[in-house]
Order: sequence, then structure tokens, then C-alpha cells
Amino acid sequence: MRLALPDLIASDGLAAFPLQPWTRTKLLLIDGYLGIFTVGMRRQWRLVYADLFAGPGLCVDEDTGEERPGSSLMAARHAEFDAVFLNDVSPDAVAALKERVGGEHSGRVRIAEMDCNDAATAARKHLFTPADERSTLGLAVIDPTAFQISFDAIRQMTSELRIDLIITFMTGYIRRFIGEAALESALDRFFGTDAWRNLIPGRSPERLTYRALLDLYEDQLRSIGYTVFDDRQQARNRAGASIYHMVYASKHERGGDFWEKISQRDHVGRVRLPGFD
Repeated sequence: MRLALPDLIASDGLAAFPLQPWTRTKLLLIDGYLGIFTVGMRRQWRLVYADLFAGPGLCVDEDTGEERPGSSLMAARHAEFDAVFLNDVSPDAVAALKERVGGEHSGRVRIAEMDCNDAATAARKHLFTPADERSTLGLAVIDPTAFQISFDAIRQMTSELRIDLIITFMTGYIRRFIGEAALESALDRFFGTDAWRNLIPGRSPERLTYRALLDLYEDQLRSIGYTVFDDRQQARNRAGASIYHMVYASKHERGGDFWEKISQRDHVGRVRLPGFD
């Protein structure tokens, strides 16, 4: 399925995503983690990065004109990453991202245009080779608009590898669309099990408990080797309704320590991030 970008153009004349308050906060978290991850680990590991929903690389506030790099462009600019894999299903997003990444990063950065589930396998092949698997530490940002990514794809991408995960878990989307057949099939694939169906009695939004769904997803991640989790970052819209939770997962306690440091501070390290519980 080809997804169209919003009709939003940045100052460089290329396509962009809208910069919402919760988007800004999410980008601050990811930017902070990129910094501490690369600085803290570059001397010990060969570092790699994957972004399966890379977007056009730039977000624009439609009211103020403020522009902020997306996670994919931020990562591409981190020279500490020995290899970077960026993917989006939208040809417009990929075209804009290629222009913004530019030729100076082409040796390290591969930009693909494919379904996110196919991209997970391609990312593994690009970032890890048998010769360097043991010396490589990865970070993958998975930021879907719904539940496009399957658990099987996550499993295939991360099996027996060291890859920290930052996943956008669209909790609010479930409340809005639960009961629709298309969503329920997508959730089966996303969770890698239909056990979630037992957690929403009668498919009623009023009886939906985010905690139970997050626990199920983290149990699934635990089954493929993840041991450290944090899902306390919850984005809400202006009406106070949940949009998503950010799920952080690592196979090592040090990753959790890094995430804890970043999630308690804004980009200058002083104030708790706004817009999240």
C-alpha cells in the first residue's frame, strides 16, 4: 500500500510531516537517546541504526513554521553510526529523505522504499553480517501510524542480535477502532498472538485497559530475548485522550539506564518533558 504524505512543504521545497506538540516531545526523547547511545557505546561497539518508518526526514509546525529534523535525519547525521538503514513505504517521503540525507552520507546510509515488514529483514542484512554480529550494537526506531509492523518481523530483525528498540504503540488507535475486522487482524500480527482479544471484553472501548495490552506486548518481546522495558511515556492530545505510548526495550540493563536518564529530562537536561504522563 502506498501512503500519501500530508500536503506540507518545508522551506527546502521538499515534503514534510506536521510537527505536533507530541511529535516534538517524541523527537526530543529520540534525539536525547541517540546522543547518549552513541557517546556511551561508540568505543566498545560497532554502532548501527534502523528506522522502518523514516518519513521525509523533516517536520514542520504549520502554525509557526518551526522545522525540526525527524528521527531518520538525526540518525543519518550521527557519524558514530557505522551503518544506517532508513525505510518508508511512501515514494514521496523517500525522495525527500534522499535529498536531505545527501551524498555525503551515502556510504553509510541505505534508504529503501518498501513495506515495513520486508524492511525489517532488509535492515538486518544491511546492518549485520556474520563477521561483525558479535561486535555490533544496534538501535531501531519503529514509529508506525497504526499497527503495520508484525511481531514476526521484529523477531526476524532482532533474533540473537543486540538491538535496542523504541516503538510507538498506538494505544489511542485501538480505542478508536476496536471492533473493526481490519484492526483486529492487524493486532493479531502486531502482537504475534490473538491473546489480546481476551483483554478487551466484548470489544468495548470502555473496558479496554492499556496496561494489560502493554504487558502482553512486552511479554512477547521478553520471549525473544528482551529483558528491560519502559513504557511510561504516554502522549495525549489537547483533549487529554491517549495517542500512543512509547515502548523502550533492551537486552541489557545499561540501555535501560540510558533511557531513564533521557526520559526524565528535556533537551537541555532540566525539566520533565511536556505532553507525556
